[in-house]
Formats: sequence, C-alpha cells, structure tokens
Amino acid sequence: MNNVDPGSTGSVPVAVLGSASLPVVELDVASLRLGEGAAMPTRWGPQYRDTNGDGHEDLILRFDISESGISCDDTSVVLRGLTVGGIPLIGTDYIRTVGCG
Repeated sequence: MNNVDPGSTGSVPVAVLGSASLPVVELDVASLRLGEGAAMPTRWGPQYRDTNGDGHEDLILRFDISESGISCDDTSVVLRGLTVGGIPLIGTDYIRTVGCG
C-alpha cells in the first residue's frame, strides 16, 4: 500500500505486475491514466523489471500526485489504459492518504 499526500507536488510510483497472461510489454504506456484526474505517466518513463520475484517482468511508472485527482478521503486509486492491441484494462490498488490533518 502506498502512502500518498494529496497536497504533494511529487509523484507516486505505480507497478503493474506482469504475468504469463499479462506481459507488460504489451501495454500501451501512452494510454495509461491514473486516478480521477487521469494523470499521465511522468517524463521519467517506464521501467521494466521483476519487482516481485515471480520471473515475470513488471512495469514501473511514476505519476504526478497533483494531476491524479487523489483526495484525502480516497482509499484506492484506479489505473486505466489499453494494450497495444486495443484491449482495455483497469486495475485498482489501495492507498493511504497522509498529510490531510
């Protein structure tokens, strides 16, 4: 679970875990959007590596928090996009908002 400060000018890392049925190289990175604000991946670009040690490459991206639309009451965030073949995908993960005092 990521801690996210909705008032931050920073970014939040997002990992899309690859598998035999979802090779992450088949994702259209330019189509991926995070949160209600539909934030685009930052200019730091995608990284591909096996983050969870399962033998499948994972996709790591960063998104600007201020563009994501994450607010203090949120407990999850949605990632939407397409595969390079045009198949829609959607993923949700839990978040913990901080700095909302």
